[in-house]
Amino acid sequence: MNLIAPRVLGPAAAYDLVAAVAPVAGAELVGLVPEDVLLAIAPERWGELDLGRDRTIEFRLTHGWVDGRGDGGDGSPPTGPPPG
Repeated sequence: MNLIAPRVLGPAAAYDLVAAVAPVAGAELVGLVPEDVLLAIAPERWGELDLGRDRTIEFRLTHGWVDGRGDGGDGSPPTGPPPG
């Protein structure tokens, strides 16, 4: 499901709507989410929704691309092309 207005219908609400009528094996975020949309979701749901602070537009603007999840932990900017 593409969320074209995530502030109107966000990832958690979309997941819950689908899960109410059919089994859901999992969620996958393709792309990035605005930070305010992420923060509107309870952090304990981030895992099931494939969300995290490193999956926000704002994080990537500040830290660039990272290999794997998180910022690498050493504060240095990532190098190389975006993953994928």
